Amino acid sequence: MKFWILAENTAAGPQFEAEHGLSVLALVNGNDLLFDMGKTGLFARNAAKLGLSLDRVEQAVLSHGHYDHGGGLPAFLEWNHSAPVWVQRRAFERHFSHRPSGEEADIGLCPELLDHPQLRLIDGDREIGPGMRLFSGVEGKTLWPSSNGVLSKLENGVLVPDDFGHEQHLLLEEAGKRVLLVGCSHCGIVNILQSFFEKTGVYPDVVIGGFHLSIPSAGKSEPPETVDQVGKWLKKLPCRYYTGHCTGEEACARLSDILGERLKLIHSGMTFSI
Repeated sequence: MKFWILAENTAAGPQFEAEHGLSVLALVNGNDLLFDMGKTGLFARNAAKLGLSLDRVEQAVLSHGHYDHGGGLPAFLEWNHSAPVWVQRRAFERHFSHRPSGEEADIGLCPELLDHPQLRLIDGDREIGPGMRLFSGVEGKTLWPSSNGVLSKLENGVLVPDDFGHEQHLLLEEAGKRVLLVGCSHCGIVNILQSFFEKTGVYPDVVIGGFHLSIPSAGKSEPPETVDQVGKWLKKLPCRYYTGHCTGEEACARLSDILGERLKLIHSGMTFSI
C-alpha cells in the first residue's frame, strides 16, 4: 500500500501548501482511493505537484460531516465525475462549533451537494471495494476528547451536543497488512481502536489520521495527563501510528516521547509505503 498526504496542517516542504484539514490518497490492491478532501481545493493543488491525477480516483470517502475534511468536496467533484463518495447519512446534518467569542460557527458540509449523483449515503458499516471496509457506530467514552464539548448539531431547530454518529473510519487490507484511516477521531482514538478489535478480533498494523487531542478554536491541547494516558494505552497495542492535524503539536510531542519510533508525524506532500 502507498499513501500520499494531500492536505494537512503542516507541509513537508515549501513547494506544498498546508491548511487546517486532512486529505489522504491511498493506493490499495491497485485501486486509487481518496480519504477526505481537506478544507478547500488545496488538496488538489498538492496532488498536481506530486504528479497525481484525481480523475483516476476510483473510490472516495468522507470521514465525517465537518468542513476541514469535506470542504474540498466541491473541488473533487469538479475533477472527478465517476468515483462514488461514501459518507454516513447523518454527515449532512448541520454542525456547529462554539467559538470563544460566543459565536456558533457553522462547520458543516455544503448542503447543496446532498443530492449529487456521486454521493453514496450509507448507514453503518460497508465494504466498498477489494480490501476496503468502512466501519462506524463507535459507542465507548473512554478518554473522550474534551474538545467535543464545543461541538453541536442542529436537531429539530435546536442545537444539541454532537454524538458523532456521522463519523466513520476506513480499514484497508493488502498482502496481510491492515491499515486503519481515521479522520478526526471525535469518538476517541481509544474507543475507535477498541471497537475495531471487537469487530475484527485483531488490531490494525498501522493507524493514520488525527487523534483530536487539540482544541483548535481555543488554541489549546488536551491536559498533559490525558495525552499521556492515551499514549500509554496506544503503546500497549501492536500498532504504528502516523498522525497530525487535530492531534496538535503539543500532544504530538508528548506522544512521541511515549511511543518513540512507532509514531510518525504527517505533513502535506509526504509519501510513504506500508
